[in-house]
Amino acid sequence: MRIITLNATEMKSFNRRRILEHLRTQSTSRAELSRITGLTRSAISLIADGLLRDGILCEGCEQGGRVGRKSVSLVINPSAFYSIGLNISPGDFTVGLVDFGGNVHKRINQKLDPEMTAEVLELIQELAEAGQDIILSTHEMGFARAVADQVAFVAAGKIEEMSPPASLFGAPRSALCQRFLSRVMRY
Repeated sequence: MRIITLNATEMKSFNRRRILEHLRTQSTSRAELSRITGLTRSAISLIADGLLRDGILCEGCEQGGRVGRKSVSLVINPSAFYSIGLNISPGDFTVGLVDFGGNVHKRINQKLDPEMTAEVLELIQELAEAGQDIILSTHEMGFARAVADQVAFVAAGKIEEMSPPASLFGAPRSALCQRFLSRVMRY
């Protein structure tokens, strides 16, 4: 059995994430969230009110019940946040704009000549050195090794291994990651 201790701020953040993770898949009332998470209705209301105030959630449709006040569903506000994803592969790159609800608003795929690839990678390196947080999906392993703070090896849509570049490239723990790197880092 694993025991985790959290302070009040960490616990609030943890509970917010639990609520948001559930609401990403379906809209739900406060009462239902309380039942699912085991949190009290007042705790759910406190967290939900903060998320509503911050514009992260919206109130949806009324849900009919047999007795008492009708509950109102809570839904993720898709326009609360947007993220830009960049995938650089040998010969091309893809840029995508995705809203908080997971809807892809724009996707651009362009061919890259080797000179343009170098320019894009240099720009990303400059942004990283300036302190910009970047999540980058790439097949450019040498670049990831040189620039990243953390590298995640993804296989079959799941993170197989994640660690600092020196650890992941120097001594990968996962057999899948070892096999992949032995093939792509050979030259």
